[in-house]
Amino acid sequence: MGYHRRRHKRTSRNGLGSVIGDFGAFAGRVGPAGALTAGILGFAVLYLILPQIIAMVIEASKSAMTGPSGPAMGKFVEQILSRRFIQACEWAGLAVLILCTAMALWKAVSGRAISSSQTNRASALSRLVSRLLD
Repeated sequence: MGYHRRRHKRTSRNGLGSVIGDFGAFAGRVGPAGALTAGILGFAVLYLILPQIIAMVIEASKSAMTGPSGPAMGKFVEQILSRRFIQACEWAGLAVLILCTAMALWKAVSGRAISSSQTNRASALSRLVSRLLD
């Protein structure tokens, strides 16, 4: 009977969820106009531009697939990448827009700064709302 130390798996903070938190932290530091601008730019990049780039890469890789199983494999790759990356980027774009718009409205109406704990709660709420809207 020995003492066994519990090991916890550390998760990476390099995903789209951290992008939403980073936008929230930035929107918390700037004024209402800066927060709204950050939300619009984040939405444009994550919802419009990045999925188009991924779709172009998918089409290029599909056209390179030849042989009898090429079309079937191309369709499979498209479905996987679409679900895995494009939908996630669109979800993150919506969350960034909701978060930064809400923070801009709060700052414009109340005139007070937003603390980091409030930013974290608003970020989690914007993720939930964007999941419901998607």
